[in-house]
Amino acid sequence: MNIQKIIKKIIRKKNDYSMTFNDSKKLYQCILENKIADLELGTLLLAIRSKGESIKELHGFYCAMQEKISCFRIKTKNIVAIIPSYNGARRQCNLTPLLAILLNKLDFPVLVHGVTEDPTRIISKDIFKYFQIFPTSDFLVAEKKINNHELVFMPIENLCKSIANQVSLRWRTNMRNSSHILAKLIYPFNINQAIRFVSVSHPKYFNLIKMLFRKTNESVLLTYGNEGEVSIHPNKSQKITFIYGNKFEKIFFYDYKEKKTLLPSKNIQETISWMKKIIKKLLPMPPSIRFQIASYCVASKVCSSFEEAFLKIKKKGY
Repeated sequence: MNIQKIIKKIIRKKNDYSMTFNDSKKLYQCILENKIADLELGTLLLAIRSKGESIKELHGFYCAMQEKISCFRIKTKNIVAIIPSYNGARRQCNLTPLLAILLNKLDFPVLVHGVTEDPTRIISKDIFKYFQIFPTSDFLVAEKKINNHELVFMPIENLCKSIANQVSLRWRTNMRNSSHILAKLIYPFNINQAIRFVSVSHPKYFNLIKMLFRKTNESVLLTYGNEGEVSIHPNKSQKITFIYGNKFEKIFFYDYKEKKTLLPSKNIQETISWMKKIIKKLLPMPPSIRFQIASYCVASKVCSSFEEAFLKIKKKGY
């Protein structure tokens, strides 16, 4: 591909220019296979970041990435919960590990994938280790754990090395690129074996993700992230959009009316202490976490209604 020509078109036309699906897929294949020199790659990523991806481009990038992903062989009939974790705690505590652990406490297999290093934030890996949940690097070991209904945390470099390389460029370029949204969309299963929790920070990406999954005919629980993580804010009303491929879309609305959830600071020791009390049932489960788990129960058809889902959670003592 003529990378210089693509860069020139993006910079000159910016928002008026969009690559075709096929060209976008070929371009991202070149990126993932390290076929573009560093100087051109940096310029290209900056140009795309400045312009923003079109739906054709995001679709092409996504398909190129998915071709690099190996699929777990799943024997369990339970729908796996996929939880990406790439941001961590910036101003407040990171609730994603709590969401994952409590989902697993309800006997659901859970795959969390994300980064293992971030010098600026408290990431999920740092919290999981206090619960004896350590990164699983071996694909077959992870597969066995998922089939045993366990919670697996898999580093992005073990799930998709080429995407991990793109994500890590953030520390060289001081900016994020398309890989940061793509990593959150990774799907290492066959069709209808899992449901993704996906969060975005900007309305543009919310609509892009909706259009993408209609095109690919895949399911996702989509929401605006809490500091970039998939756990919704306990003290804010918010909607969760369940996209069931190109078949239908449902809105699950978390209406914040209950007593304010007192969150710990982002300090990891305070976070761990608070989470342990919730897991041991010494403190109530945050209503937002309960609502997200109920949303997953309804989306995965484990429960036919939110009332049934809340009852299921209550029977587990939460």
